[in-house]
Amino acid sequence: MVARHAKRMFTLIELLTVVAIISLLISILTPSLSRARAQAKAAACGARMHDMGTSLTIYANDFGSQLPVAEYTSGGEAPKFGWAELMCKQNYGYQAPSDPNEPFPIQYNTNDVGRYCFYYFNCPGLGKEVDHTGHFRVYLPGWAYGSFSRDGQGRITTPADPTKTATIDAIPLQLPLLGDARRGVTGEASSYIAGGEAIAGEGTATFDDRHYGRVNLLYPDGHNELVVYDPDPNHASSFFVRLNKDWDLNGVSDDPNEPNTP
Repeated sequence: MVARHAKRMFTLIELLTVVAIISLLISILTPSLSRARAQAKAAACGARMHDMGTSLTIYANDFGSQLPVAEYTSGGEAPKFGWAELMCKQNYGYQAPSDPNEPFPIQYNTNDVGRYCFYYFNCPGLGKEVDHTGHFRVYLPGWAYGSFSRDGQGRITTPADPTKTATIDAIPLQLPLLGDARRGVTGEASSYIAGGEAIAGEGTATFDDRHYGRVNLLYPDGHNELVVYDPDPNHASSFFVRLNKDWDLNGVSDDPNEPNTP
């Protein structure tokens, strides 16, 4: 007579142990995967910003080292446009519309140029948003460097002029040209970030720390980097805290509510 051996099954305790181990591994790996995805999106945004730096260099080479103005009016009561339209016109043959009802800011006005030009000014980390008010904005004290006035101590006394521009080689290398910007901001100033708005409240055109607490910034020499966004005014070493007070980073505070100290 042949003995039959009963097939051994997993016990409930063993199954629960396996499930617990798998859950533990998932909880350990999920933050790492999320971080990796965030880093990949930041890298894609940085690559786009680097391409924009190359386009700006090409534009400057064609116009005597001058950058495109941050904001301009095509005539009369026509809508205001800015640096993105000028770059599109120069690099892709885009012509700004003259409809006074055309919405501002600038990224809306590139919508009818074709999807490439429109999405060119989108941060890849945010996806292809159809309705937005700018993923990138220029930092005006750097972009329009020299269009402001100073007092005898080097303090800026009048804001930079968005209708003026600077030669790219005259801009101090430590000043950002443009960076990741907060979306959903409307109004005439939404194509640029003005002096004193490096750290600002809701509804203002300021930098956006969308890349795991960091901001992609483009500099005059064409390089870009991720900078930690620390808005705490007690952290004097924070780049954005210093930029919010010392608009052109010359070592003199430009905050009208503070004495002349950086």
